[in-house]
Amino acid sequence: MVTTRSKSFEQYKRGFHPNSKVSLGKYYGYPKCCIQYFMHNILSCGRRHTRMQLRVSRGSGFIPCPRCAWKIHTEQTTLEGLITNRICTDIFICDK
Repeated sequence: MVTTRSKSFEQYKRGFHPNSKVSLGKYYGYPKCCIQYFMHNILSCGRRHTRMQLRVSRGSGFIPCPRCAWKIHTEQTTLEGLITNRICTDIFICDK
């Protein structure tokens, strides 16, 4: 499988460590709370995502933290509504 990186990624990685999970989360526009949850609970502690988190992610690759997942579940926001300040110029999968 051949993958290409958008021009914005090449520009972005000059200012951030490209292998940093935090930098990648910011690159994709994920909320800070979701990045922190992922770093602490999933990577460091080995916890698993809840069923609600997986359900509201709709297979997009972005799994929100429990608080944001609850907001989506109760229709206070949408998955797309959580993605802000996105540097990546590729279309978010749910926007297609």
